[in-house]
Amino acid sequence: MSFSHVHDILTMIDATGVAYTKPQLQAAIVSKFGNETRFASCSIEGMDAEQAVEFLIARGKFVPQQAGSCCGSCSG
Repeated sequence: MSFSHVHDILTMIDATGVAYTKPQLQAAIVSKFGNETRFASCSIEGMDAEQAVEFLIARGKFVPQQAGSCCGSCSG
């Protein structure tokens, strides 16, 4: 099992420039970091990909796109 910080997820989002839905981000995290990686923040440790995404949403660091939306900046 490996460990990473949730900021590494934010860096990945910035680097890809993709407007992820929640399931897409979870899949991208597992693809990049592996299913066994656990994430930590300043206040929480041991989060899996799903928990890390929920953490980022709750903190307003990640706003998931709606399925079928191109980027979130338009209605298409």
